Amino acid sequence: MSSKHRPASRRTPRAIALAAALLAGHASGATSAQLADLSLEDLMRVEVVSASRKTQHLGEVPASMHVITADDIRSSGARNLPEALRLVPGLDVAQLSGSRWGISTRGFTGRYANKLLVLVDGRSVYSPLYSGVIWEAERVPLDTIERIEVLHGPAGSVWGSNAVNGVINIITREAGETPGELVDVAIGDGGRRMLRARHGAEAGEGSAWRIGAMADEGGAGRNVAGGDANDSYRQAMADARWDRRWSADARSTLEAQLLRSKSDELQEEALYVPPYVQPLPLRLEFDRALLAARHEQRISAGLTTNLSASFTAENVRFGTRADLRTRVLDLEAGALWQAASEHELSLGAGLRHMNLPARSTDWMQFDPEQRRGIEWSLYAQDEWTLVPSRWRLTAGARVDHDIYRGSHLQPNLRLLFSPASDLSLWGGLSRANRTLSRGESDSVVKIAVIPPGTPANPGTLPIQLLAGGAQDPNLLDNRYTDAFELGVRAQGGGVWSFDLTAFAHRMRDDVGARMIAGVPAFVALPQPHLEANTVGAPYTVHLRGVEASAEWRPANGWRHQFGASYLEARGPGDASATGLDRLMYATPRWLAHWRSVIDLAPDWRLDARVRHAGERGAPDVPSQHVAAYTALDATLTWSAGKSTELQFGATNLLRPPTVEFLPDLVLATATRVERRVFLRWRQSF
Repeated sequence: MSSKHRPASRRTPRAIALAAALLAGHASGATSAQLADLSLEDLMRVEVVSASRKTQHLGEVPASMHVITADDIRSSGARNLPEALRLVPGLDVAQLSGSRWGISTRGFTGRYANKLLVLVDGRSVYSPLYSGVIWEAERVPLDTIERIEVLHGPAGSVWGSNAVNGVINIITREAGETPGELVDVAIGDGGRRMLRARHGAEAGEGSAWRIGAMADEGGAGRNVAGGDANDSYRQAMADARWDRRWSADARSTLEAQLLRSKSDELQEEALYVPPYVQPLPLRLEFDRALLAARHEQRISAGLTTNLSASFTAENVRFGTRADLRTRVLDLEAGALWQAASEHELSLGAGLRHMNLPARSTDWMQFDPEQRRGIEWSLYAQDEWTLVPSRWRLTAGARVDHDIYRGSHLQPNLRLLFSPASDLSLWGGLSRANRTLSRGESDSVVKIAVIPPGTPANPGTLPIQLLAGGAQDPNLLDNRYTDAFELGVRAQGGGVWSFDLTAFAHRMRDDVGARMIAGVPAFVALPQPHLEANTVGAPYTVHLRGVEASAEWRPANGWRHQFGASYLEARGPGDASATGLDRLMYATPRWLAHWRSVIDLAPDWRLDARVRHAGERGAPDVPSQHVAAYTALDATLTWSAGKSTELQFGATNLLRPPTVEFLPDLVLATATRVERRVFLRWRQSF
């Protein structure tokens, strides 16, 4: 069913008037933060943690990595995480509808992409229901983000299973860094409205806290036929955080989040009578409660330990088609030990208790309906300085034990050579595993009906196709990717920097490829039809490509960022017959990115981004084809005072309304992504 929203025009004048009144009261003319004045040397010294679970400079990382800073997010005017991630060169971010997104790196893009691990402060938000990320439900408040670290390539030895093609780690700010009050209001066409409020304060004795709330909603767009796309959304979220620095060597964090998300979707319902398919409006309802705690303790000059725990409760309802629950308790302990002057060891272990009840429906059956179990992990990594400031070797491995297929080993070997302070070369060999999800292992889903009298079904009865691991003997015991990478990173004269990576992946998996097995069975009710089981068709896919990014500072207050990536996929000869080609060609062969940030005046900044995505879809399958496009996003920011900011922006310019991505499940329908404009006001007190 499609949710109803009040027209934006009834609220827009009030919001503009309120913003204007506050701007007038705070127009002191203070200068905005000069993001473009940050030197390239300082950028290369930005500290990151995602490559090896320890703090190190970006320029010393033997991997392809990009960092989005808080200033990047603020300057771009991004309203949510996917929009912020569009700032990352080489990351494929495709908008499927008003709230649905497909995000991946190095192939296999989709709403249900299951090879990109997403973390918030090192805590996985990977859904155990289908081994992916429900992006419309990941509402980390952007004003609390310190930076986003994006690692291209496998990182299973560091972060565990599902870090196959890359890792996104969202690092949030301590409560003490967000004192006072903040109000953030955005309005735009298409019925889009967003309100964020936050309050923070010191609590004495080295502690601080903050609380916040957010509401976001948007109206429905248009489908490819010009009709109602039924993709409106409405989300509400509340968050809280407390930080305590017990001493210079110890600190603790406690945080909580409550989230309710409702997003509409238009799917296709298969029928056993003509016309054999009809539109089916559905609503995805997602509720989450999260409680997380972390403690870090420096024991001695050479030993630091950390403990973390989190409990997540989620309820997912997809109309009448699915009703799922997750209750997950995560415990993890780690240590960073300077074992010798040239050796730094990272060690750790984790436990996860999962309770995953599900209610079977006519569309999706679960066997068993109740799944419980304990998963565990062990990891160790040694960073060995062979020659100070020149050669560094990293070797590590991780063992993950999951409740579906047992234990998996994920090794990693990387070498970094720095012949000069502004030049480094690196190479890596690694393996990363992907674990089964609840949906893959335990469900049977009605995926499609083949009408009678067609080439695929010349008989007189329709054939209902079933898919799912509960009746699939072909599921692999081990899904893995072996990767080889080479990279170079350089900078010159404080004016330019350059990063180039070449990679080759060998992927062994079974998701997305199916074939009919056995003889279809006759079913009399509710209408006479045949039912045919489909089973997985395990495959090997070879991926190879190049990722390049550069930054150029032609003058103070002006910077350019460039990015381009090339990807080539080679799969088995039966990829078209099994449906694997839909996943193999879901990521464009070419992606390109250009961003220019210029301070027009002390209080004015223009942030313009041009992005290009090549064609999607198998070359010989017209029904999968999605045309290449080039789009412009631009944001103009006026800092009217030290605590007041007004933004005007537009997205998806230079093109007509466009389908960016065809749904990776054939049940969903395609939606056009429209050009949009927005007005945003931020006020701190």
